[in-house]
Amino acid sequence: MPHSDDVDSYTLSGKFLINRTTSSGIILVILGIVAAILGVATFANQSVACFVTPGPFPPCIASYQVPLLAPLYPLSAWLIVLGSLLSFLGVFFATLGHQKGGGDQTHDMSKIGQDPNQSN
Repeated sequence: MPHSDDVDSYTLSGKFLINRTTSSGIILVILGIVAAILGVATFANQSVACFVTPGPFPPCIASYQVPLLAPLYPLSAWLIVLGSLLSFLGVFFATLGHQKGGGDQTHDMSKIGQDPNQSN
């Protein structure tokens, strides 16, 4: 009889998450999409109003719709590039993991937690 920890680790890595390469690829895709959306939102957050003013006053004033995103404005282009790269790598790893081990396997949900070497 397998130990309960062995069954739990087999349940997660063997049946539910196809393999580590595929699951890490999916995680990278999700993180990349979040980073790219954050970069676009940060870039679109800034608005500049320019006025014709006499004297030493600054002619343009930058304002932000969401003040929490203001510190990220200088990094917005890098966030978009980083998010795109992470998504691309994630798709690569997910495809590689799908081809490497388990792309054509059917996962029977009723067999989760059972030993794969056990015959019925």
